[in-house]
Amino acid sequence: MEVQNVVEVWNIAEARRIRTITYGDNRAILSLAFSPDAQFVLLGTTGARADVWSLSGGGNAPDESYTFSDMSAKSVTQIAMSPDLSRIIMADEAGGIFGFQRGSPAPVDILGGGSDVLLALVFSPDGRRLLETSTDGFARAWDLESATLATRFRL
Repeated sequence: MEVQNVVEVWNIAEARRIRTITYGDNRAILSLAFSPDAQFVLLGTTGARADVWSLSGGGNAPDESYTFSDMSAKSVTQIAMSPDLSRIIMADEAGGIFGFQRGSPAPVDILGGGSDVLLALVFSPDGRRLLETSTDGFARAWDLESATLATRFRL
């Protein structure tokens, strides 16, 4: 499989490319998301790395990078940013969930997640909970203030 390392961001209404993001190394882009204010693009890649790119910038390097060297699987498969833009959550292919305060290189939340691949991560509108779904057939809601599982239900 060829490594995909280019993302193009378009303004659909104007049929205009806003930004092209290219990785010069062999990391594959596995997940992407917009920030809630649509000012940033978040990219999750192989190499256990998540990058934040400003849509108003034009540089060749991300504005922020987060790496978690103890991730069990080494690839960021899901990524999300909190509604208040203060926190980035990423998941690895082994089902681990890791949270970072923006601007801090060390994870502040390490949630258990499932034992299977996570399919989606979504913040609640108030940013206090995180909902995740996984190939194990369950959805889980995490309380981010206490870093505990609030509820789990079968899909």
